[in-house]
Amino acid sequence: MRGVSVMASFSVLRKPWIPVVDASGHSEELGLMDVLAQAHELVSITDPSPAVELGIYRILIALIIDAYDVHRYRQLVNLLRAGRFDIDALDQYVSSVGECRFDLFDPDYPFLQISEEAADGLSREPASRLLQHLPSGSFWLHFHHQRSDLQAFSPAVCARALSTVAPFMTAGGAGHSPSINGAPPWYVLVLGNNLFETLVLNCCVMIILGQEGDAPPAWRITEKITRVERGQVRDCKSICEGYTWRPRSVRFIPSQGGQCTYTGAQSDVLVQEMAYSFGAMFRGDWQDPAVAYFTNERGSFAIKPSAERELWRDVGPLALLRKEDYEKSKGKVRYSRPAIVDQYLQLQRDGYVGSSDRLEIAVYGMRTDQMKVFEWQCERLALPANVASNPRAASTTQYCIELAESVAYYLSRAFKACYPRQGKGNKRAFDTVIQRTQSEYWATLRPMFDQAVLGALAAGDPDDAEFVDSVLHRWADCSATQAASLFDRAADSLDSDSESMARTVKARRDLARSLWRMVTSLDTAKKAVGGEAK
Repeated sequence: MRGVSVMASFSVLRKPWIPVVDASGHSEELGLMDVLAQAHELVSITDPSPAVELGIYRILIALIIDAYDVHRYRQLVNLLRAGRFDIDALDQYVSSVGECRFDLFDPDYPFLQISEEAADGLSREPASRLLQHLPSGSFWLHFHHQRSDLQAFSPAVCARALSTVAPFMTAGGAGHSPSINGAPPWYVLVLGNNLFETLVLNCCVMIILGQEGDAPPAWRITEKITRVERGQVRDCKSICEGYTWRPRSVRFIPSQGGQCTYTGAQSDVLVQEMAYSFGAMFRGDWQDPAVAYFTNERGSFAIKPSAERELWRDVGPLALLRKEDYEKSKGKVRYSRPAIVDQYLQLQRDGYVGSSDRLEIAVYGMRTDQMKVFEWQCERLALPANVASNPRAASTTQYCIELAESVAYYLSRAFKACYPRQGKGNKRAFDTVIQRTQSEYWATLRPMFDQAVLGALAAGDPDDAEFVDSVLHRWADCSATQAASLFDRAADSLDSDSESMARTVKARRDLARSLWRMVTSLDTAKKAVGGEAK
């Protein structure tokens, strides 16, 4: 199935391609202009692919920052107070930029792509390569088990695919660099009461070193690219530029219409192939306002998804901790929550976002290994706002998570001790049992954590040392009791000969001793959670 190239046009401003849902649960697709015009009446962007959903949000945020000149705190407050977007101002912006800049198939400045002239002579790839949850080339098969050369997408699907390039493009072989954040990190989106609030709350105006410039988003770059060259090394000087970063040179090749193999809908134009080559390679300093970071003696690094780590265990870095709030006892690690969370709490303190007692965020991630994509994730977290705004409460929360991680380590070590020579000579001894027990441990702790830690800190006084001490001890007891119970249950399935039983008894005794020592040594927690209190 190979189409013949045709003349085509698709305005991402006017044509429907963004899936949205309103307060009644009704869903439809809208163009950029209609999404912004109706944002105060809509609830959210929604798409089966978390990568697409987050990508569309970031395009809209870049458009709002640029179109409404949202670069200072007062400008953000004024826009938030308006309660809706001024469409006349957006029309003026589009007129000044040019409608053609938002056409998916414009010959000279196609939306987020390169010109016909620059694409001439480049190799062709299946358009499915941009949707990383589809099979293409060496990508793993996931949910759509179909040959890439048999896939043909409508322009709406192509526009959604483009939105994923800036936040989620991975390294793709020699010369094909990842996007500006490298391997995709966790992305945080602060949630408002409607789509308008969500979009405005994520327009970051906080001061971020290196991002004070006025570099435009990709669709407003005046320079016409006439030739694609390998190794286009560039820095980044603004959020708009970073949110529309182009690590690949792409141009969709339209062909005759038919049925879109992605949605099943009929389309006047389909895209099977695209010109595809190297794009911009990032250099310099860049701190994404929607990303959390950890810092150690080697530098600062974005926090990324991990197969062995449930998302809620990173609630401290993702929503609670500033760099000055907490230092991990081992490794001198500090955490910095996303700048947009700092901004939201500042707006709340100043009375511009109502009196909500919750901080609600959506967290998006894609776990990768170079070109391999293993899974996507989108999860919502609702946290007490007074825990996020109180440094001692935030640091206590992180310390509780690390206590639970210490218990998990002792639990794993106990199982290793049940194996001859404590697993030496067999590094994977009892791996299946350990992984299953660890998974159950963290799953059962999650609701306990919400109540015993977050709920308790929200209801009490985190600046009272005795209160904090009681929270820590209750949580340590809870974690230790759960670990001991799970060990006893899992140990019943191990070998029952005399030597095995002796090792199990000793492992149980050592586990109990380690847990007791941990609980009784919590008087050192004062230093870990911010020093002496009143």
